[in-house]
Amino acid sequence: MAVIIDRVMDYQTKAENNFADLGTAYYTDPILRVAQAGVMQGDGKNVRPKDKITCEEAVSMLARALSVTAGGSLTNFADNSRISSWAMANVAAFAENGYIAGRSGNRFEPKANITRAEVVKLLDNMISDYITESGTATPKGTGIVIVKASGVTLNKAKLSGTVVLGGKAGEVKATECEITGKVVKIHNSALVTSGSTSTGGSTGGSSGGSSGGGSSAPAAPSAYPLPEGQETSKSLGVFNYDMTYFVTLTAQDGADIYYEIAEGADKAAVPTTASKKFETYQYRQIEITQPTASAEGPVTKTYNVKAIAVKNGRTSSVANWNYDVTSIPHHELKVGAPKDWNGNEVPDVTLIQDYDSDKMYLVQGTDRAMVLDAGYFDADDAANLYETARKIVGEGKPIDLIIGHPHPDHVQMTHQFLCAENKALGAKVYVNERGIEVLRDYVKQFGVSSKMFADEAAASEAYDAQLETLKNGDVYDMGGTKFNVIELPGHQVAGIMLFDTATGNLFTTDQIGNNRAHITDSFWMQFANLSPTFFADSMDVYLSSLQIALERVDSLGTIKRILTGHNDVVLDGTASYLDILQTAVQKVVDEGTDAMTPTLRTLDSINGYLENTKTVVVGDRLKNINWVGINVNLQNYLSDGYRNGNEDKIADLSNLSVHKQGKKGNLL
Repeated sequence: MAVIIDRVMDYQTKAENNFADLGTAYYTDPILRVAQAGVMQGDGKNVRPKDKITCEEAVSMLARALSVTAGGSLTNFADNSRISSWAMANVAAFAENGYIAGRSGNRFEPKANITRAEVVKLLDNMISDYITESGTATPKGTGIVIVKASGVTLNKAKLSGTVVLGGKAGEVKATECEITGKVVKIHNSALVTSGSTSTGGSTGGSSGGSSGGGSSAPAAPSAYPLPEGQETSKSLGVFNYDMTYFVTLTAQDGADIYYEIAEGADKAAVPTTASKKFETYQYRQIEITQPTASAEGPVTKTYNVKAIAVKNGRTSSVANWNYDVTSIPHHELKVGAPKDWNGNEVPDVTLIQDYDSDKMYLVQGTDRAMVLDAGYFDADDAANLYETARKIVGEGKPIDLIIGHPHPDHVQMTHQFLCAENKALGAKVYVNERGIEVLRDYVKQFGVSSKMFADEAAASEAYDAQLETLKNGDVYDMGGTKFNVIELPGHQVAGIMLFDTATGNLFTTDQIGNNRAHITDSFWMQFANLSPTFFADSMDVYLSSLQIALERVDSLGTIKRILTGHNDVVLDGTASYLDILQTAVQKVVDEGTDAMTPTLRTLDSINGYLENTKTVVVGDRLKNINWVGINVNLQNYLSDGYRNGNEDKIADLSNLSVHKQGKKGNLL
């Protein structure tokens, strides 16, 4: 492969031969030239010159050589989960561009050796024009254009694909051309334009070439999210600015970013290269921290962020943003309607949020009403979820409480539903049986601290009087509205989901994660051994639970909307989130630590969690609402015996299904 790429690109300079396994052969110089170009990287010691190359390795080498823009983090290949994380973006780009179509059965077979015929076909798909003679040429294709000969003039061409100026091309002229693709310049090649327009950008030759764009300053950095009132990205979910959130900076053309942050509008200093450098995996990115809340009313603080981009010694203009963040009084509950990915309200569902923006949902039937989850509670500035729900429902109808899973941010106002009025109406508190005692502890703690109950015994007695359990196969019927119950342990052992087959609404709380882009949210599965309350399943166990749960949902109906415990936007149940979630879990099972990146957010207040938490990400959180991030803990990301390079020992079937042709439902 190195020999083929070297011949296509005409690299002119070689790297030093520091590879232990590279002797003298016909391929030695081509490998060293390709290595100098950054296309062939080896493992730092060896380059495996006699090994055959796999499909994913070949794609990645060609992507680097021909400057193919990285694609997404998911493909439609049947064996998508087998593609290595380091190759996924390149394989996705090649599939999106039509460079690869896969083998039989819509399989890419990333680990299989690529054949010479497949390489030739791949190059043929990628390269639309291959100019090997001097003179005037007008490329006609929309693919990659490669200029190998010297003395070439490109005339009246629309160059939407990448233009590669080979190492022997020298000065290439472009007259009356429209250049919207990238220009890659090898060695001393150069592009001289006359009467042409160029918007595609330029990259310097990876083998001793000049760096494109060096004559002008880079563009100023961009930010996500933008300040309140400016952020309109419904595709990522417009959110309330009343919680701590994190700002991510990006720059064009790989420039370095330097920034300053200060409290107060426009108060940050003008950044220089001596300022803080923004890193891709910077923990908590740039944090916009909530002020201390007050019972007297909302408290707002303003932060100013200024940033510059620097490349090739040139500096961009200064980007300047003023971010507001608000803390609402803890006794306030926000009431409204949940909104979907298009900004439309979800009918017949009320969204209630506590001071931490934890989501609770109220749904009514003809006979009774239901609130899902019970949020945070501050006894010194107390909110009342039950009274808020009662004002919406009116008198005379029982209001049941269902706990999706008994983590502290979802249960602390449970005791309020044990009041005499609600009990007299026949209201119940529901939890999966594995969560009974955990929830009891919270009822006792907050029932007493709120002074609703005189002591823990009284709180426990009231809890028992209204307690009911929900399990797989149960149907919770409110009269006219029914929810099917699906157990999904993993994040917490007592996790359940509620599925309304009539509306297609799937209420998941935290069982399938949350993906708020503005706080670099991830599915929190990093609870290794904190306590029975917080212990999370390893990824191989959760994969099985997830597949079984989603199969049960699929047998019941079609998911149209996904309402989670923290997301500010309702996810599209017909889109790709659930598929991407399964892909992300499978990557951990298949690749272990190779699939992981540094975490951007975890339980850093607890010893051991920051250093042991890693994240696996599938999708781009700044571009795709259906991205998935999963926090895992190095202590238990896979079951004992499978971690630390032993992933290939996993032989368990995650889920076995038998179906009648064309029918839903597992017969086993």
